[in-house]
Amino acid sequence: MSGIRALEPSLDSRGVTASAPRGALLRIATVAWIAGMATLFPLGNDALEVVSILTFDRIAFLAVLALSAVEVIRRPRVLRHAGRVEAAFGAYLGVVLLSWLSSLSEKSALDAKRDGDLLLMCFAMPALAFAIARHGEWTHRQVRICAWVLFAGVGAYFVAVGFVQAFVDWSFLVPEAAWDVHRNRARGPFPNALPYSIVLALLLLLAPFLAADGLPRRQRWWIGALGAALLEAFVLSRIRIVWAALATALSFVAFTGPPMRRTSLLMLSGLALAMFVAYSGLDGRLALPRGALRVEGFSERVLDAEPVYNRIAVYSTALNMIRHRPLFGFGVGSRTFRNLKAEYYTSCCGVSVQWAESSDVPHNEILNLLVLMGVVGLLAYLGLVWTLWRSLSLAQEPLPDPGEAALMTCVRAQFILLVGTAVLHDTMYLAQAQVIFFFFAGLATRVHVRAETA
Repeated sequence: MSGIRALEPSLDSRGVTASAPRGALLRIATVAWIAGMATLFPLGNDALEVVSILTFDRIAFLAVLALSAVEVIRRPRVLRHAGRVEAAFGAYLGVVLLSWLSSLSEKSALDAKRDGDLLLMCFAMPALAFAIARHGEWTHRQVRICAWVLFAGVGAYFVAVGFVQAFVDWSFLVPEAAWDVHRNRARGPFPNALPYSIVLALLLLLAPFLAADGLPRRQRWWIGALGAALLEAFVLSRIRIVWAALATALSFVAFTGPPMRRTSLLMLSGLALAMFVAYSGLDGRLALPRGALRVEGFSERVLDAEPVYNRIAVYSTALNMIRHRPLFGFGVGSRTFRNLKAEYYTSCCGVSVQWAESSDVPHNEILNLLVLMGVVGLLAYLGLVWTLWRSLSLAQEPLPDPGEAALMTCVRAQFILLVGTAVLHDTMYLAQAQVIFFFFAGLATRVHVRAETA
């Protein structure tokens, strides 16, 4: 309850309601929405979508959007500091929308409905989370509370579900339709292991920020214990590129954030230990018979070469598609690549094109953007990425507050994590991860903090 009360209005030294803590209801609703997207909402969305176009995450999004509109009407000045980041975000979203509209006439009603969900979940929701965080005048204490809620609350949920799936029953909370997908990996409440792995990694990168301020020993032990459990659950997801991306991001924090160096190095050591335990099969001895299937074959997963063949065939096919429509692409859509790739199948290096038949996406963010939106879309995307990185750079506007500097370093590490993962996966389709990242990116670049320290 103390955390919730900290988000409510308070009085400044003059006895006047402080401007920063206003909008408490909006802040509470936003954190509940973000936490729900990664935990409970996925479990009920499929059942609710059968009878309604409104799923739990859409309902929560609309509620937060309505509260945001009320806040803007009450205080129009909250948007007065819109600058280059907002302009780059708006340009990118505009290109996405125009690309989708250009191909809408060629799509079935079902594909159009899927596309609407894609635009809402993967573009509108991250944009709203970013805007609320960046313009909501959050205090540093409120930012830490949000980080604690997501790290401890969502993290504990992920650990509990992932451990049950890994060591007891691999089908726990897994929809029957997804039983053949990533059968040997922990995936939490998601249909596959990728969003589970990336969200876990984003949460783990909050640990150095939370430990940066002087904390009582008991809280440091809680961070350490939960961090160790999160690392084990993360490794059990078995997404190799995310392992490498997290190691790189933690190394970045250790190198650029001296106050967080110890925590980052401890986490790197814990990651290596968790990988060794899983690779050696020691954790398999804890599994019950039915769950033992989840742990067996970990070393085979590490050395599995099948994804390499898949990437060769998929990348060759994507490049062939790009060659035919280099400027504007084939149009944004949830199934654009899947529906059109057959006409452009090709491969190289002696790898059969059959390796590309099972892929719905190019498995590379740059290739995916070029297939969907061509060079125009890629330039808009790179403009957003570059502008956001500059805004997150400590070199641009040095911050005297060490807490704000620590937050910015950890969000830059999250940025590196997503860029690294995008080498082999299409992160634009991971709504939960995008919402969490853009929320903290907005918090790290809060306009009122920049205005006060300028």
